[in-house]
Amino acid sequence: MLRLMAQGLGLTTFPGAAANAANMSEFFGASASAPPVSLSPASLSFGNQTVGTTSAARFSTLTNTGNAALTINTLQISGDFAFAGTGNCSGSVAAGASCSISVNFTPTTTGTRTGTVTITDNASNSPQTIPLTGSGVSSSGSTTLSVSPASLSFGRVKVGHVSASKTVTVTNTGSAIVSIGGVATSGQFAETNNCGSSLAVGAGCAINVTFHPTSSGTQTGTLTISDNASGSPQTVSLTGRGH
Repeated sequence: MLRLMAQGLGLTTFPGAAANAANMSEFFGASASAPPVSLSPASLSFGNQTVGTTSAARFSTLTNTGNAALTINTLQISGDFAFAGTGNCSGSVAAGASCSISVNFTPTTTGTRTGTVTITDNASNSPQTIPLTGSGVSSSGSTTLSVSPASLSFGRVKVGHVSASKTVTVTNTGSAIVSIGGVATSGQFAETNNCGSSLAVGAGCAINVTFHPTSSGTQTGTLTISDNASGSPQTVSLTGRGH
């Protein structure tokens, strides 16, 4: 029972007001202890990954969007996925603060693989989940490279000068990792590249070629890419004219 002194009217009693006040206090207390949480991105996709190999880490950021501390109780993961390294969300996350959840994908068999990160905490929307997807591909799958363009023409360049570079794009269009053995040019041409020693499925790299004539007249050469892909070595015809 709650009693209030109304000015000029004496003591006034409100039956049940105390209980309602207690309920309101309990409500606001529960709200303060159950902050909302957001996840960005809400899901993680790893694309193609060779069976038995581990992908690069992908991240989802958990943000406490409430005005009270978030207490994380458990962080679980399923499927062919694992938490990457250390520093994943744990313990307490202050109001307005964020933490990262990092995940690796190591497919155990070919085909589409799925999993879930599950976060249990004191948030109002607990538990939160992050769907995980990826595809396992066979290491003995097809190894195919796309090389574009098939030829480069540099036109007229003064003897002793270097042309502007032209780019050849190499893309792994197969279903297995391609090992790059080397990239080379012949004739009065040179190259630089960022291809490294291998190309993942769906990945690409660039080869920049220049023409530096040391004599006049039409010059020809070849860009050669050595690898374990079908049709290796891949070649690109090069032409230019020194003057």
